Amino acid sequence: MNQDEILKLANDYKELLLRLTNDKVVTLESFRDEYIRYNASMRSNKTIKTAKCSFNQLIRYTGNQQLKDIDVKTSDSFISEVYSRAPSSALQYYNHLSAAFNKALQWNYIFENPFNKVKKPRIPERDIITIPKNELEIIQSNIKENVINDIVSVAVNTGMRLGELVNLQWKSISLSESIINVENRDSFITKSKKNRIIPINENCFKVLSSRYPIVRKINKPEYVFYRIPGVKINEDYVSKKFKRAVKDSGLNNRYSFQALRRTFASELVYRDCPIHEIQILLGHSDIRLTQKYYAKMNNENLINAVNRLNDNYQKIKGV
Repeated sequence: MNQDEILKLANDYKELLLRLTNDKVVTLESFRDEYIRYNASMRSNKTIKTAKCSFNQLIRYTGNQQLKDIDVKTSDSFISEVYSRAPSSALQYYNHLSAAFNKALQWNYIFENPFNKVKKPRIPERDIITIPKNELEIIQSNIKENVINDIVSVAVNTGMRLGELVNLQWKSISLSESIINVENRDSFITKSKKNRIIPINENCFKVLSSRYPIVRKINKPEYVFYRIPGVKINEDYVSKKFKRAVKDSGLNNRYSFQALRRTFASELVYRDCPIHEIQILLGHSDIRLTQKYYAKMNNENLINAVNRLNDNYQKIKGV
């Protein structure tokens, strides 16, 4: 028996076991809907939206096949095709679909996760975009809504993610202790799934104090940032308003709300804050995510170090 025959026999055996243990027909669309419902209460709206998009793109590529028919070759071809036109999207789809198929494996819908045998896409390293203080002031001068301006100010002074900010409630803030508790709740899960504490600096304190409600409501969500009291402000709305202000300011069109978090981290690096402290403040689960901010600073330090040779070389040459 040659290798091809052995592989065919093994696949036939897996197929037989699958029929014996689970006769439910699970298509990509039906699994997508079940998986999204399962995660709806545990993941942010942004994460759910991206997961759904990942499934939709796979379905567009393969058709609404049965889940068990998605093999390694199909998975690999799909990721490669996406990578050829959008490397960052390929990585995003890979991460979401790999996690989803692991759940399908756990639920006995499939015998193996084909994405586990697909090489994880690597995307080209990009510069860390930060916003200089004077340019941020220009951007904020073009933001017409006070609530958006307040969100921007707190973001650049805490490094909080947009999802964390729009879900922030007064019960998670202690102005007397000057701390913000970024914490998991039934309606919100942090990206790292871990709680963390962020100290409130003077700039942030002024913003939060100005928004503190005169009358507290009992047993009702009290969002810090809102357009309608008691109703959480939409993430996309905040993001688009920020991008509009950037455009109106005529500044770098690569500036996004995410750049505020990066600006916060970079400023801490320039002030010699230890990397582990920055990791905790940002809520990074992996310190390698934090190290990229140090890499940027180190590059600038290296340039300064090499430039010092100019004076030394001139002295040696007697210039």
